[in-house]
Amino acid sequence: MKPNQLKKLMNSLDITQADLSRICFDQVTQSDRVIVSTWLSGAKPIPRWVKQMLTYYRLSQPRYLMLNKELNNE
Repeated sequence: MKPNQLKKLMNSLDITQADLSRICFDQVTQSDRVIVSTWLSGAKPIPRWVKQMLTYYRLSQPRYLMLNKELNNE
């Protein structure tokens, strides 16, 4: 995953860098924010697991769950 792809995915999920830190690390320390910032700037490669973690996050969101339920009821 490239930094611009991560930014687009974050925008589609409507999450901030702090939110991404919470999702990935279950906390938001300065060090966690720096890690996320290095991913977004391209200074460090984005780990392979980040995309899957965000996929799980998206699937857990109420708006997705409601949409999925509506589609299954049709």
